Amino acid sequence: MRLMFLFPLVGGALACTIIILLKLYAKISRASFNLWNSGIATFVVGCTVQGIINISGRNTDYGLIYWCLGTLLLLSGIIALFVKKKN
Repeated sequence: MRLMFLFPLVGGALACTIIILLKLYAKISRASFNLWNSGIATFVVGCTVQGIINISGRNTDYGLIYWCLGTLLLLSGIIALFVKKKN
């Protein structure tokens, strides 16, 4: 819970780095943008929930769901970045 601020910081920096290095300024789709941000938000919420559970003195594997879902959303965002929409 102490380090949950790092996910938006690192996630935003990583997204900007990928966009700048691959020169994808105008090619970013709304789906890719939303999936990436949803993945980052899932990690933050997962850290918050896990911190609350730990503060209450219990220990569960409930946080694993957030890690898996956040990773899935981030990978989906990266895949959506490279998939071209057919008109």
